Amino acid sequence: MSFSRITLLTITIAASATLLIAAAPASTPADTTTTTVEGPDAPVLGADGKAVYMKKCKKCHGADGKAQTKMGKKYEMDPIPGKMSKDKVLKVIKNGKANTKMKAFKEKLSAEEIDAVAAFVMKL
Repeated sequence: MSFSRITLLTITIAASATLLIAAAPASTPADTTTTTVEGPDAPVLGADGKAVYMKKCKKCHGADGKAQTKMGKKYEMDPIPGKMSKDKVLKVIKNGKANTKMKAFKEKLSAEEIDAVAAFVMKL
């Protein structure tokens, strides 16, 4: 190989490497601050319907939706009906249920969390 071909090859490789580096996404420093919120009013991230249900609903409705919990028995709750439409489930989660202890969650859960819980409840 002649000197000019070697030089041209070296320049081509260097240019390609430069383009690859330029095209790579810029990295950002990791966020080192962590805020942990715990308790029944803590947000559930990721909108995992089962996780949200277990954190916000299980105390009264039970893991299986049959309301055989201390709270469910105290308030004489009925099991979650298995054949409710998703629209009905969403309405009850968002607005609560009149004349019962079922409170509204539209101000406590995000729309994504409510939808995820409804999808989980439909499987109970």
